[in-house]
Amino acid sequence: MRGEHAYVVRIAGRFFYGFNKRGHLMTAWSLPGAKLFSEPKDAIAIERLAKMRGRQARTEIVGSVVVAGGL
Repeated sequence: MRGEHAYVVRIAGRFFYGFNKRGHLMTAWSLPGAKLFSEPKDAIAIERLAKMRGRQARTEIVGSVVVAGGL
């Protein structure tokens, strides 16, 4: 099996997955609902944006492994 690294942004115990029409951060309760980033720089940009919006101490980037392909 071959895996590739993916990154997610955890905000206050939840996982970032997008922005709403007003530009507010939306989060998912679990990892399957999270937005996956293939480049760490993309996840860093979201993390910085979340910190700018007042979620400073509770924001982190989490590494994950995505298995590509089938059995």
